[in-house]
Amino acid sequence: MDYKYNPSSNTFHLDSNTSSLLPSIVWHITSRCLLDCKICLDERLHEDSNNKINVQETVCILKQLGVQKVDISGGEPLLSDALQEIVHECVANGIYVTLTTSGFADNDNVEWLIENWRLFSRIIMSLDGFRELHNEHRGHDMAFSAFERLYERLTRQNCDILRINSVITTLLMQESNMSRFLRVISELKPTEWCIIQPHPINKKSDTFDLLCISRQEFDEFIERCSSRMDAAGIQLIYRTNDYFSEGWILDILGNIKKLSHTENYSISVNMLRTEITKIKRIIGGA
Repeated sequence: MDYKYNPSSNTFHLDSNTSSLLPSIVWHITSRCLLDCKICLDERLHEDSNNKINVQETVCILKQLGVQKVDISGGEPLLSDALQEIVHECVANGIYVTLTTSGFADNDNVEWLIENWRLFSRIIMSLDGFRELHNEHRGHDMAFSAFERLYERLTRQNCDILRINSVITTLLMQESNMSRFLRVISELKPTEWCIIQPHPINKKSDTFDLLCISRQEFDEFIERCSSRMDAAGIQLIYRTNDYFSEGWILDILGNIKKLSHTENYSISVNMLRTEITKIKRIIGGA
């Protein structure tokens, strides 16, 4: 694909001088998480010492596949012992990185992130509502406080690449809840606010059906909040199911998977047990 990554805008654009089989991938570097979110992409794969991935080997394969940007995710990536090595290895190989985090961690990785945020193209923090609603959605009464604490510390370090990601649910379609949440986002003033339509692959239980919104409802949410974000000087970005259904992920077991429009992945191939030529053929034919 003739797409080139722009780290400043965190976007891809057509470039006839660039040839990349797999421009971007989401790397779930851990399944560990201290939260219990009602809508979560993570499969909670069993993780132990035998599942530790060889970072150098993995990044080398990603480089051969033409990956220009890695979106580091989880689980909660700040809980991964491999986070710092993965970031440094990607950067050393000319691969840009973003990080998606709930902020719910209290360890050396948090301090490292605050000091090294410039290694990333974007620091993406997940927030799904005002305090009470976010805590309910994330299954922990300290979830909002953890988000707030890390967000404020990064802001004090002059981090100007902060994005907030929010999954829009039926609860946020309620007028009073929407108004309260828009006020929170306006006060936080991130560089970008990305709103996300729940994808079927996030379905863990019947709760998903209660929280999921239709494309029409999602479009209505966009329309109702766009002018307010413009007034606050916040760039509004949105991700529909169609957008995510074209994406690829790498899980903690080394499986490269392609998302689909359903609850299942359309393609799965283990990158550490499969010849690189076969991987390229599978990805190229997707």
